[in-house]
Amino acid sequence: MAHAIYDSWTEAHDLSLLYLTLMHGTEQEMGDFEVRMVAACLEARCPDLDPITARRILDYVLLIFISRTGQLMLETTIASLAKSMARPDRLAVVQDLVNIASSDGIVMPAEMQFISHVAHEWDLEHEVPF
Repeated sequence: MAHAIYDSWTEAHDLSLLYLTLMHGTEQEMGDFEVRMVAACLEARCPDLDPITARRILDYVLLIFISRTGQLMLETTIASLAKSMARPDRLAVVQDLVNIASSDGIVMPAEMQFISHVAHEWDLEHEVPF
């Protein structure tokens, strides 16, 4: 039986892809603390999402991320969120990315580059704290 998370791509999927790309794509690893932080960020941005569905979305999006279409999906996600989210919400997501990147105590150059790319695409490049 199909689950609703596979039926359509939502803003929660877009946010998950951004968060997971930062967490996994820049360091090629994910710690339990980072996964919990990503889940918390997703739940904060999508308050109607229950924790079990949030985790299922994260797992599903991770499969997309590691597929051949992952990079294309990421660019589509960045553009989609630029159109669908208000500036204050986009700024909050950039802050989520900064918080996730710094959660292990070290912000890697690739993490800074990714966050700067997202901020630039969302016309927030002057809002990034590094």
